[in-house]
Amino acid sequence: MRNITLDIGSQNIRIVEGKSFGKIFTATNLCSIQTPLTVYEDGMLYDIETLANYLKDKVKQHNIKASYISYIIESSYILSREIEAPAIKKHELSSMIHYEMEHNLPNPVDYYILQFKVIHKFVEEGINRLKILVSAVPKHMVESYFKLSKMLNLEPHILNVKHDSVINLFKKQCEGSKNIIFLLLDMGHSSIDAMIYDQCRYRYKRRIDLGGKDISEEIAAFYHLSISEAEQRKKDSARINLESREDNTIESITRKHVDEWIEEINKIILYFTKTNEGQAIHKIWLYGGSSKIPGISEYISLKTGISTSSVYDVVSTNLIKMKINKPETDIKDLYTDYANALSGCIRSRMIP
Repeated sequence: MRNITLDIGSQNIRIVEGKSFGKIFTATNLCSIQTPLTVYEDGMLYDIETLANYLKDKVKQHNIKASYISYIIESSYILSREIEAPAIKKHELSSMIHYEMEHNLPNPVDYYILQFKVIHKFVEEGINRLKILVSAVPKHMVESYFKLSKMLNLEPHILNVKHDSVINLFKKQCEGSKNIIFLLLDMGHSSIDAMIYDQCRYRYKRRIDLGGKDISEEIAAFYHLSISEAEQRKKDSARINLESREDNTIESITRKHVDEWIEEINKIILYFTKTNEGQAIHKIWLYGGSSKIPGISEYISLKTGISTSSVYDVVSTNLIKMKINKPETDIKDLYTDYANALSGCIRSRMIP
């Protein structure tokens, strides 16, 4: 089955095309295109006809062909709750989850589409019980993606909530070290999504409203450049030199903003360790555009005291294969840039 997965962000739309062979997904084509203004905000799609026509043109330009479409979504309006329930049949479980969530959401439960998965099975007082992760997605948000699929003449296949999907990239690490607690940072254009996983189960997320655009905007203001020119200057020159502070304005701007990010990251780490006595974060993984700033992994490791790496080291050894005609250095960037979309390619959750 040929499928495309879309990861729509505030700056770019990542598209991955490929096929699954058993447990392995092979990416055969991918592209990153600019997100049009006015069509997307915090997970919600707007002006869908404009977006659909734009995507049709871009997909044709990049020779991407598919019958099915999947999505990675994330939003501050998507809520996650962990609940416990007795081990019962799946159709009975759905009704029970619906009832339990009535007391756990700020809006009536019918306002949401509920997705759930069993994350732990255990026995309590002789009774088999389940620990369940439930994601509540606003119904109108889901409907906007259905509408886009219809306008693209593609069959909607999978809807992936990011924090629930991206953990699939860590399958081998989870099998090899089940007790690891790690912080995953999606370092985006306008925000950083921080997600904590304990024993490979989602525990906590927080959005930091800072991102790569802040560096670009300050470079643009300092050098009197357009934003697009500043973006290119950032790609060419932004870095963090651990050996010494360079007499370099772009390096200084970059370091200043990364220091602000790390201040917020440390607050998240402190909150987690204070509310979970005896637990500590063992590893930080980075992905997204700003994770490619030279020296940033080492700098975050230095400032947090926690070993930090790019997700490339994980993704390239797991369930994803790249059948893309690009140099190895470019392939490495692809794993980092497309981590969300790639994680959606190895999922099996159908759109409700």
